[in-house]
Amino acid sequence: MLGTVFRVRFSVPGLESVAQSVLAHLAAPDNQAFDVTLDVQQDSLGCFLFCNGELVDHCTSEEELAPLLHGRALLNAYSRTDCLTAIHAAAVSNGDTCIVFPASSGSGESTLTAALIASEFQYCTDELVLLKHHTHTIQAAPAGIGIKSGAWPVLQPFHPVLEALPIFLRQDAKRVRYLLPPKHLLANDTAQCYPVQSLVFPSYQPEQPTSLARISPADALCRLTEAGYDMEGGLDAERVAGLVDWIGGISCYELHVHDLHEAVSRVEDLLERTSPGYAEHEGPD
Repeated sequence: MLGTVFRVRFSVPGLESVAQSVLAHLAAPDNQAFDVTLDVQQDSLGCFLFCNGELVDHCTSEEELAPLLHGRALLNAYSRTDCLTAIHAAAVSNGDTCIVFPASSGSGESTLTAALIASEFQYCTDELVLLKHHTHTIQAAPAGIGIKSGAWPVLQPFHPVLEALPIFLRQDAKRVRYLLPPKHLLANDTAQCYPVQSLVFPSYQPEQPTSLARISPADALCRLTEAGYDMEGGLDAERVAGLVDWIGGISCYELHVHDLHEAVSRVEDLLERTSPGYAEHEGPD
């Protein structure tokens, strides 16, 4: 993930299936050189997670282990990658360009992303979008998609396999299943970067019809800050200038989601209109 190769080892048999529940789609050949070693040791007190020999996490049950592995692998890969900023967002691509969905927890971006990959969009990330310096392209960080229990019935028509996936418990007490994207929906080159054509801010609105509306760059920048970001050194003047320059050159929208099928259709149309070779016409969205 993000060019980082992990070796994962277990002190007792049987825990490999837990790791496969969140990392199987990223499996590398056994003889490939690795950058980071994750060791899981289990005893009567629970499971202990070590990164390169250093204790980094602990949980009391196997039910909590998968989210720890998921989070640690993503955090470690991210920390080894140079970027302008890391935005709390999801992203999908048509293979050439991508749409980024910045959103705070509970806005439905994971549910939307899962529905989009069922429509054969290439999966980039559901956790952190790493925005590169100068080019303002993003690099995929395709960790498994954590689907919370409230979204399981909604996503069942898109992913029938969902009901058979194991259930895990996150540290925030949320019950999740991890949906792993098919390998053909992942970039062949882990270093591949995508230009961002649009920022789309999703929100679940059960009382409103599904709609997609353009917003101003200033509004988008405010919403981006609300969604959250993560980078060493904080949001300094250079990074603010970089974000302003980036957002000023792309289209920004808000997506109110009532019907998931319709929301997917809106994104399909938007990514087609923003793909290379398409001349966007003037007029309402």
